[in-house]
Amino acid sequence: MWKWILQNIIVSIVIIFLVHNLVSFLKDSYTTKKTKDVVGFHVQKYKSIMDEMHETNQKEKQEIMQQAERAIQENDNSKKNDLSEKELRSMNEDLADFIQRQISPQ
Repeated sequence: MWKWILQNIIVSIVIIFLVHNLVSFLKDSYTTKKTKDVVGFHVQKYKSIMDEMHETNQKEKQEIMQQAERAIQENDNSKKNDLSEKELRSMNEDLADFIQRQISPQ
């Protein structure tokens, strides 16, 4: 009787061991590993946020430049109509004198 019980225990342990190893082998061989790239995910997210901010800044700069150009053109148009030819020549001469004074050594 003891021999029969001992034999059943040993056979059961061997079967359990073989089935466990077979399941482990099949799992390792035929399944894909799932790995999480935590660092890469956050780096990619950071890059996308920075790209979005850069694009937004570029658009804002372009809008500001366009507004400034429009303001300059409007200002130039209004000044051209207000100043006479004589006043423009006088301003040009004054500017040339000022530049010469700044350039020439004292």
